[in-house]
Amino acid sequence: MNILVVDDQQQILDFLREILSSEGFEVLTASNGVDALRLYQEHRPAFTLTDISMPQMNGIELLKQIKALNAEAVVMLMTGDGAEAWAIEALRGGAVNYFNKPVDIKELLNTIQRYASLAAGYDFELFATDFLREERLHMELKNDLVQINHAVQLIVNRCRSIFPLTDIFLLRFGIYEMLINAVEHGNLGINYEEKTRALEENRLNELIQERAEMPDLARRRVHVDCDITPAGLTCTIRDEGNGFDHSLYSSIQDPGQLFEELGTSLHGRGIMLTCLQFDKVEFNDIGNSVRIEKRAPATGGVPDSGASADPCAGVR
Repeated sequence: MNILVVDDQQQILDFLREILSSEGFEVLTASNGVDALRLYQEHRPAFTLTDISMPQMNGIELLKQIKALNAEAVVMLMTGDGAEAWAIEALRGGAVNYFNKPVDIKELLNTIQRYASLAAGYDFELFATDFLREERLHMELKNDLVQINHAVQLIVNRCRSIFPLTDIFLLRFGIYEMLINAVEHGNLGINYEEKTRALEENRLNELIQERAEMPDLARRRVHVDCDITPAGLTCTIRDEGNGFDHSLYSSIQDPGQLFEELGTSLHGRGIMLTCLQFDKVEFNDIGNSVRIEKRAPATGGVPDSGASADPCAGVR
């Protein structure tokens, strides 16, 4: 599997090439967006990891050009201090994740490995919009990452007649992040410090497996209810954990503020990404259930006058 890394600092390119090559990736590098676009056209890499601030063509424009070539391209960002507004723009433009500089290598590798397994199961089956009136899905998932991947594919495949391909692509990652949160932090009770330590030791998947085999936690399930209509998708995801304090997401109106609040922290990254990809994200009081909504463009792509401009502002 190949990956394109783009940064105008040669030492960063050399470092990331060495790390990613040691993990078995074929690494392409470019020091500016113009060369990166040429390499993307020639090689169509599975992943593109790009800095935002670069000469000749910045990361935002590179993202747009790549998405014009391939709506399903997996583009991730590297951001430095003061780039929060640009990062938000890029995430809304189709980037799937971001990493603060200096990049946490364990976090980067863990994210790429998970996204690779998610992309491998993508099914291009189409469903006809002219006869779909409503489809309801009810799932009860074990604390199993393979089941999570399959559940995501099941949901998005049934949305292909409702949303354009670019939306389908981002839906996959938003749903995935919330299901992973329900397993890791909800059912398995993995806290921020434990996850950080496991990432540093490159054993997050092992920690998940160990927790999933504990008798009192093994019985817990993730409950997913989805309602799919021509108007859009609504999913309620509930875990059997103790919930969490989601007040940070309730109090902040601008996603850019979340960048500043979270900083280099891994905590809450998935929630923020989902807020950018969905029209509404609402938690229950204790935080063990979340309702996410995505309106179909033809029926609700533009929020009504009473809707919040920022879906995170609806988190409660």
